[in-house]
Amino acid sequence: MKIKEPKLKKELSTDINYAIENSEFTDTYFEQVPLSEIRDITFDGCIFKKIDFTKIDLKDITITDCIFDNCDLSNKCFDKMFITRCEFINTKMVGTSFIEGTLKDVKFSLVKADYINFSSSKLNNILFEETNLSYSYFNESEMKNVYFDNANLTRSSAYKVIHNELDLSNSILDGIIIDASFLKDITISPFQAADLISLFGVNIRGGYGDN
Repeated sequence: MKIKEPKLKKELSTDINYAIENSEFTDTYFEQVPLSEIRDITFDGCIFKKIDFTKIDLKDITITDCIFDNCDLSNKCFDKMFITRCEFINTKMVGTSFIEGTLKDVKFSLVKADYINFSSSKLNNILFEETNLSYSYFNESEMKNVYFDNANLTRSSAYKVIHNELDLSNSILDGIIIDASFLKDITISPFQAADLISLFGVNIRGGYGDN
């Protein structure tokens, strides 16, 4: 697993007023953002900690080399945005949308992301680690080097997904909604196999060697 980490300076500025006045959200450490709206901005090399973004309107932003730690990004719209070398840690992202977005070298760790939407997105070098993806949407997405480590994919939807091998063997797949093409080149546990096969109307009778 080779996911590039955010490129951050050893010492980040804490002068939030300067960043706001000059519209340069670069190499800055934020624990508060005294704004109700942020638009047409690139966040580059920043750390955001314990910020409730649900109270901030984000529009037309680009995110590069950033860490979001203990933040709330629920219901935020990142549709058609390019996000690279970023980490979302212990962050709430319920209903967050990345439709038609491009994500590269992004890590989601201990994230609550029920109903998150990656439909028609391009996901390259992505890690979902101990992340709740219940009722999530991956329909018509393109996945390359995407890793699910103890993820919860209960009732998630993954129709017409293009991927180059997925290991789902230690993730929860209860009620996952997929098509037959999704099954190609995936790795699952023996316990998951029966559940996935049953989605296509196949009944398993008895055990191995039974009459």
